[in-house]
Amino acid sequence: MHHFTTGDLVTDQNLGRLDHLADLAQLAPGPEQMHNWLLAVIGSKEMLPPAVAQQIKGNFYLGDLHYKWSEEFRTREWTKLIEGLRRDIDQLALQDLTVTATDRPCSRGETIVELCDELDAEGHGTLRFNTLVRRLRSIAVYDTVSDARTLERLAKRKKVDPYEITRTIHHLKLVARRMFYVKD
Repeated sequence: MHHFTTGDLVTDQNLGRLDHLADLAQLAPGPEQMHNWLLAVIGSKEMLPPAVAQQIKGNFYLGDLHYKWSEEFRTREWTKLIEGLRRDIDQLALQDLTVTATDRPCSRGETIVELCDELDAEGHGTLRFNTLVRRLRSIAVYDTVSDARTLERLAKRKKVDPYEITRTIHHLKLVARRMFYVKD
C-alpha cells in the first residue's frame, strides 16, 4: 500500500482508494461484486486531475458485459483489470506528484465540508443558518443525509442545545471527508 502526498487531500484520498482497489483480494464471485468494484474505480478515477487520471490506463467502462460473462471468464478479466490498476498505481507512487484542487473536479464531500464550516461560523437561529441548512439538505447524499435531516430538525426549534448542533455539524464534516470520490 502506498501513501500519496500530492498536496491535495481529495487527490490523495482517491489515489489511496484506487491503491486499495488494486488488490487481488477484491476478487469475489458474482457480477454484482465486479460491478461495484468497477463503479468504485470509475468514481475515484473521475475525481483525479486529468494528468493523473490519464496514467490509469485500464478500460473500466464495460457496460453490462460482466453480467453476461461466465464466472471463469469474469474472474480472468477482473484479474487483468486489477493487475493493470496495480501497475498504474505503482507507477504513480514512484512519481513526485504535485496537484492543486483547481486541477480536478470539485467533490460533493468538499462542498458539504464548506457548508458545514459556514454553518459553524454562523450560529443557530439566523436566516442565513436556515438557508445553509436547506442547501445542505438538498445536496446531502449517502451517509450525510441523516445528519442533514437532524440539522434541519434542529434549525426549526426555538431552543436548542448548541452542543447538539456543533456535534452534528462536526460529525457531518467527518462523514463528508470520506466522500471525496463523489463528483459534485
